[in-house]
Amino acid sequence: MIASIDFGASSTKAAILRPETGRVERVLFEGAPDFPSAIYLAKSGAVLVGNRAISYRGRNPLRLCTELKQHVNREAEGSSARRVLRLGGDELPLVDAMSAVLGHAYAAIREQSGGPPAQVVLTHPVTWGGARKALLRKAAERAGIRSVLHLVSEPEAAVRHVLAHVPGELPVPVALLDIGASTSDLVVLTWSADGRLVPLFQDGTQAGGDDFDAGVLDHVASRLSERGRRSFAKLREEQPYEAWTVARQTKHELSELPESSFSVEYEDLPDVPIRRERFEEATEDVVEECTAALENAIDTLGGSNPVRSVVLSGGSSSVPAVCGEAERLARNPGARFFLAGELEKGAESAAVALGAVRTAPRYEIRMENRPVFSLPEKALLLPRATPVEIKGGYVYKSAKQCISTYKRGKGHRSKVRVGSVTGYVWSLEYDRDNGTVFSGTDNGLVQAWAVDDGRLDDMKFVGRVMSVFGFLRDQIVVAMTARRNWVAWGQKNGEGEIYQRTDGNWVRKATFQTPAPITKMAFTHHPHYLVTWDEEALRLFAPLGGEQLCSVTFAPAKHDAAFDSERGRVYVAGGGTLTCYRAVRKLLVSEFEVRLGSSALVQVGRSPGGRAVVLAYDPDESELIAVDGVTGAVLARCGAEFEGNAEMVRPVGKGYFLVLSGSHLFRVDLVRTEA
Repeated sequence: MIASIDFGASSTKAAILRPETGRVERVLFEGAPDFPSAIYLAKSGAVLVGNRAISYRGRNPLRLCTELKQHVNREAEGSSARRVLRLGGDELPLVDAMSAVLGHAYAAIREQSGGPPAQVVLTHPVTWGGARKALLRKAAERAGIRSVLHLVSEPEAAVRHVLAHVPGELPVPVALLDIGASTSDLVVLTWSADGRLVPLFQDGTQAGGDDFDAGVLDHVASRLSERGRRSFAKLREEQPYEAWTVARQTKHELSELPESSFSVEYEDLPDVPIRRERFEEATEDVVEECTAALENAIDTLGGSNPVRSVVLSGGSSSVPAVCGEAERLARNPGARFFLAGELEKGAESAAVALGAVRTAPRYEIRMENRPVFSLPEKALLLPRATPVEIKGGYVYKSAKQCISTYKRGKGHRSKVRVGSVTGYVWSLEYDRDNGTVFSGTDNGLVQAWAVDDGRLDDMKFVGRVMSVFGFLRDQIVVAMTARRNWVAWGQKNGEGEIYQRTDGNWVRKATFQTPAPITKMAFTHHPHYLVTWDEEALRLFAPLGGEQLCSVTFAPAKHDAAFDSERGRVYVAGGGTLTCYRAVRKLLVSEFEVRLGSSALVQVGRSPGGRAVVLAYDPDESELIAVDGVTGAVLARCGAEFEGNAEMVRPVGKGYFLVLSGSHLFRVDLVRTEA
């Protein structure tokens, strides 16, 4: 699921796109399609948002801020991150105020969609540079938005909405002018040779709907007596929100009617009638400033790539003078003219949010029909025959006492004998950081191998160098993990060892004991722990000393576990759920739990952008499911049937996974496609 948040100067809107259906829906805030972009700083330090903030204005108007975005717009590029709001004698960092608004929108998104979105698109004025956009991103992160974040300019987002609703094919280049409350932004887009929308021109001004509202207030003041002007000035000082709200309502009424009236109950202020022509005279300069970017674009592109379509969106796009001027400018190059509000009812002010969700990339799962590698038939007769991916190829058990390598494009490269005379190969592990393969045998011996272009060079044993009939004492090495000069393994009898390589030598750092044989294990990098999985419990160990720090037990069921070592996360699938745990301060803390059918097979990889992704296989539904590893949001689904008992193989690269089905290893790609 993809969500968008349009952090506007007067109000904030949000939308949701469900990729499986292509349906876009508005997010409702207590039944309304938006909420005021306002905050109220309580004396306790609590930050109230939206309508609740407005409801507190009577307590102390000086603690209310309704111009958050205007504060960002007014700051010089590069200084906005240091901005502090002063509200009623207290200070609040601007980023925290923005964070409160974004967090309020995000909470509504999660409530309406039933969970976190995989991606969130944030919109911004086209004139915002790197510092302002970084401030917006920082505010989102402080709001607890852990989804993948994308930023897109407001007019570009609105164009996407128009393209989805305009009948027929929209002539390009298309110019979209979005008139917001505090800015007017324009972008001219056309299709590239590879089918992407690319900008030809973009510009913007800090003039918008607020300036039209100011024109209403100035006109009202000019029609009042001296006594009335004093009362009016007092109103604007003591109750600014009421004054601006009535001005905005009057503006909208004048967009539909030839005459309206500014009416507010305050002292002895009379109602002030306003005719549309007087309003247009008072705001003539505002109309010119709001449409200046459109005129500039048409003139600049006129000779080489003339504008073919002009679209007007934004809350003040319905002002007749603005609409008329934009339509007049469109006639110059013979362009078609559209109002976003006419393409979809009520979309003139929501086009940015509704279009922003369409700008995010989509993900899909693709599986190659041909295997990338096939195990020899005799290898399938060996216990635990699952191969291990190494850089450029694979290592696998080719005989009871031998391991071999397969180099992509070059075929089988090396075959070596491992262990002692009586030992059989049981486990394999690859340390991608150092390019080292580790083999474990059924008599408890672990051996290191350097990999050079598919060839295996003996780096000698880690720990013991000899053991006779260790399998009779359940010393079979059933699980191993290696990462950055650390290696650990567990035996069938529950005993485990941890070694660190120092000055070329392997030094034992700890031993540990588990009540059941370990199935999988991994080191975490931040922080540094050892996590083991024995199908009954997750256990967290200290690598130095081997102390068990904590454990999480599970009801008997078919489970599988996968590890994201870089971020210290463990994913456990089974019983119809996928649960994410994270190693934090000597504890395994549950971060999220999502329902994924009967999935009981998982592996962790990286998206094309490098973010953690979990691939789960649901055997009952014959379905592969890609899940965002940070939020648990589903990225993509794909039907898949595998021969026999499928097994997941840990990938080395980004954006793909490996599944062993029978004797064949298949590659599964998570593909990112641009919108």
